[in-house]
Amino acid sequence: MATGIVRNIGPIIVLIRALSGGGAQSDAVELANGLSAAGWLILIATLDSSGPLAQRITPGVPLLDLGQGRKLRMARAVPALLAMMRTLRPAAVIASEAAGNCLLAFAATRLDKTTRPSIVLREVAAPRAARRADPYWQNRLAYRPAPRLYPLADRVVSPTIAVRDELIAHFGVAADRAVSLGTNAVLSAARLAELAAPVLRANDLIVAVGRLSPKRISPP
Repeated sequence: MATGIVRNIGPIIVLIRALSGGGAQSDAVELANGLSAAGWLILIATLDSSGPLAQRITPGVPLLDLGQGRKLRMARAVPALLAMMRTLRPAAVIASEAAGNCLLAFAATRLDKTTRPSIVLREVAAPRAARRADPYWQNRLAYRPAPRLYPLADRVVSPTIAVRDELIAHFGVAADRAVSLGTNAVLSAARLAELAAPVLRANDLIVAVGRLSPKRISPP
């Protein structure tokens, strides 16, 4: 976390659209767990707490259910986000996925400078491809206002340089606010050691990795 963009002195809130889904949600949970282990004051907020990823949250990391036991629709989430930020005065809020990113960026425009936290958006896909093929219609829809909302964030982080370049060229993100992490949010020392270990394989082996899910590209 770049301390130069932190304004308030409250917790860092990791906003996760739902505690179900794929890599974006899982990686956000791991990010929250990792920041907490590093000594940061972390809180996870979600619109839907019913998913299985709740079991992966480290004990001691608070979970704020903005829907209060019910799935909170995106269209009704802005008032809940505003109340959360005005009450908790977080130092920063970190969102993931296009839907969560745009929701947070829009809500932040409704805050004055004294209550607005630093806004960090995590772009977890190749956005121009994802706006047509993301399995969640909320994300496909969110990529439409993304060129207007992403530039409002203090930082927009991405997994690769290519995605960073795409955010700058096609989504209006200023170069000094776009950051390429080059990896997932959290990699432990043990995991890095595993990745560095030699892998025995046949010379003609090809490996493809992906999440198997239906491809839904029609409008909602």
